[in-house]
Amino acid sequence: MRLVPLLLLMVMLSSPATAHWPVGVKRACPLGGPDVVRVLAHSCAIIGKYQMSLRRADACDERAVLPLCEREDFPVYRDFSADEVAKLPAIVESASYQEAREKPVYLRAYLIEKALGAGSTESRFRLVQEGYFYDAARTYGDPEFFAAFQESARAWLPTAGAADQKWIYASAAFARIHLKDPRMARRNLEAAEALNTPEVPFLDWYVEKVRSCVGRARAARCAPEYYITFDR
Repeated sequence: MRLVPLLLLMVMLSSPATAHWPVGVKRACPLGGPDVVRVLAHSCAIIGKYQMSLRRADACDERAVLPLCEREDFPVYRDFSADEVAKLPAIVESASYQEAREKPVYLRAYLIEKALGAGSTESRFRLVQEGYFYDAARTYGDPEFFAAFQESARAWLPTAGAADQKWIYASAAFARIHLKDPRMARRNLEAAEALNTPEVPFLDWYVEKVRSCVGRARAARCAPEYYITFDR
């Protein structure tokens, strides 16, 4: 059960910004070519707000969160072992990867991780969720990206704790709203509401926020980038 990120979420909603600058580190492109610079997420100053997507606002808003290698637009989302690097050429030459070249970069990252058989079900879900956090304009409303989100969510749900399950269902409902699918959004919200998580009151509050957006995807307060505060 992973309650720490959710508990931190509640704390940070009312906490002042953490004063330090974004740190960029060079990363080698595993397919060759020039190095790229990746900003370490934990090095970004935390502003103390969250968006409706549940992305935490930070000082890296205007920076490229996921750098791309020149070759095959390969996303450098983590470091790769020597054995993994040996498998990458076949992965990027696959039809599924090539078809995803024009899709959100986090979809490519998820396809790579899945093809490698790497990471836990939780880490794969979080990787897809970052697509909603950092590329909201291209991911929300994209059925193919939602299919990856749904696949990763279903894989993690059986072993996730109640609080994480509620987060998954609420996030799915919000994504469904932007797919213009209010019926399924309500079903996801019902699943979230059925979970008892008194230790994380923020989640119940967030579910209410999402429910108020059903059928109102175009409302300003329902935009993924809209800032919210925990007001209870």
